[in-house]
Amino acid sequence: MTTKLSQWQRIALLAAGIAASMVSAAWGGNTSLYQLHSDGTIWQYTGVPCSGNVCSGWLQLDDNRLSTQIAGAGGLLYQMHADGSIWKYVGPACSGGSCPGWIMLDDNPKNIMIIAGEGQLYQWHWDGSVWQFTGQACNGNSCLGWVQIDQDLSLQDLAAGGGPLYTMDNDGTFWQYTGQPCSGSVCFDWLEIDDNPATSSGFAAGLTALYQQHRDGTIWQYTGPACNATTCPGWLLIGNNNGKFSPQFSAGGALYQQKSDYSIWQYTGTPCSGNTCPGWSELDNNPETQYIYGGSATVYQQHWDRSVWQYTGQPCYKNVCSGWVKLDDNPGTMTVVPSF
Repeated sequence: MTTKLSQWQRIALLAAGIAASMVSAAWGGNTSLYQLHSDGTIWQYTGVPCSGNVCSGWLQLDDNRLSTQIAGAGGLLYQMHADGSIWKYVGPACSGGSCPGWIMLDDNPKNIMIIAGEGQLYQWHWDGSVWQFTGQACNGNSCLGWVQIDQDLSLQDLAAGGGPLYTMDNDGTFWQYTGQPCSGSVCFDWLEIDDNPATSSGFAAGLTALYQQHRDGTIWQYTGPACNATTCPGWLLIGNNNGKFSPQFSAGGALYQQKSDYSIWQYTGTPCSGNTCPGWSELDNNPETQYIYGGSATVYQQHWDRSVWQYTGQPCYKNVCSGWVKLDDNPGTMTVVPSF
């Protein structure tokens, strides 16, 4: 998943109509990749990369100016509209000006964000409540397929990857959802896994692990156990950027970071030994890169010109970074986020 934004940053992005997500699969595999354009259209990647300036590998799935966000997991695609309604793609694709392949899952103006992970869909309301979809689509204006799992006005962000849902409060505490929904106003089924005020808003949930970044630029992986009465010992130091905070931080099958010099690095699995952190491989050093998005077995980047690129598996060698292929070159493409 992508580096997370604060609640108020997220609200601002959604209000501006530029929050989006994208579902992906590994390079060379059976691709499920989506993008949202600034005009509200949604597109699916068909597996054909660009040939020169021709990028024909995209199929239109929707054309709705109310679309503000898309998210996906488990091979499923969802979108949220500006009015807070949530929709699921069931097909078919658009034909001419008709895009009938969507069913409504919710119609709640309190909704500010959707997030998908491990085949589950969640929504976050502006009152701090978090809800999980139970599988029942709307019937007319009745949308009963949601159960409340949290109520927390201090909630700053949440993330889901290949495992459970995680939340971060504004005091730096981290919590893991263990599966039991709220009972009335009591939401007690959360496990505290960290309590560190040095944690920044940058954290990401991948296929197999949860990661966080501290304000001093250090990067940590959650290995367990959860917090006890006095300490939270379940974190392993895996990165140290010598006091420099990485502005981009994303996880999928692996962890990726974009440093302040725009270079992109992949964590290879070797944790730090003291202050030495050798477990990183450079994938790119392109100042045109604006965002990075970790996929299940690859990473994507978006350039300032809005073009989308996929890593093909060849790391940099002597400052030459040729392991990228262009998938799209459309100035209307908004941000992209793979999910799994």
